[in-house]
Amino acid sequence: MIFGYNTDVKAGGETYHVQTEDRGAKHPVIDSVIYKKGRILDRKRTPYNPGEVSPEEIKEMVRAQHRLLVESIKAGAFVPGAAQDMLENLVVELLNPD
Repeated sequence: MIFGYNTDVKAGGETYHVQTEDRGAKHPVIDSVIYKKGRILDRKRTPYNPGEVSPEEIKEMVRAQHRLLVESIKAGAFVPGAAQDMLENLVVELLNPD
């Protein structure tokens, strides 16, 4: 089953677009993407086992993940995960210190 949501969220003078969908039984992942001006800022993927959850549970998982991301943006708590991970794992190596 493929099921999803699209929401525009205004926060801090910016407009973000949140798109969340179930990728279906062949690729069982709840996939959310956060865009700003058409550019991907972040993505959250939650895998699941289709044999362990009902279609109704999948719908609720999609709804809950989407709502969580929308609310984090509205609350000003959203920090792009990819950028945060890059900063935390950043290594600077001087190849020619002179």
